Amino acid sequence: MSINCNWTLNDALERIEFIDGNYGIWIVSETESVISGRELRAPSLKKNVLARDDIITRLSVHFKKEFDNLWGVVGAYYGRPVEEYVGADITAFFSEANRNALMHSSTKMVHRMHLWIGAKSFVFGIEQKGEGFDALMIDRTRTYNRFGHGFDEFRRIESQVFFDDARNARTIFMEQYPPIRD
Repeated sequence: MSINCNWTLNDALERIEFIDGNYGIWIVSETESVISGRELRAPSLKKNVLARDDIITRLSVHFKKEFDNLWGVVGAYYGRPVEEYVGADITAFFSEANRNALMHSSTKMVHRMHLWIGAKSFVFGIEQKGEGFDALMIDRTRTYNRFGHGFDEFRRIESQVFFDDARNARTIFMEQYPPIRD
């Protein structure tokens, strides 16, 4: 499935059978200026990790029956081989989307993380502040730099990756697909 520049959040929410009220938002950084220097970035980086871990825990609890055990998704961050869990897509998505925010965000940080949970699956969103980026151009040219890998990580996953606006993207979404539940 991979990258789909024509897919929308509404399309994804309909397909996962979104459950009203089952939405979460985590604010990672509210700064309006570029964060530079390790000591200045540390609080936001810590919030980023805490948000990611909270999202993974919520998914593990909600889809507990569908995972072999609670380590099905959480194992992505604690050393299990990627072939052993559905978390492979999650790991790749977090990695590439975070690198993208480092490269393209005006603050060089993730602004917010979003999670929508449905009856069948879920959607993640990683949002950056400031100017957007041209996702169509990056996908077409496979633009690679020291932070972003030209969406190579997105191309390796089965899940669907899409954007709020493919020509001026500020939020990258991942719809877990195929669905966890039928």
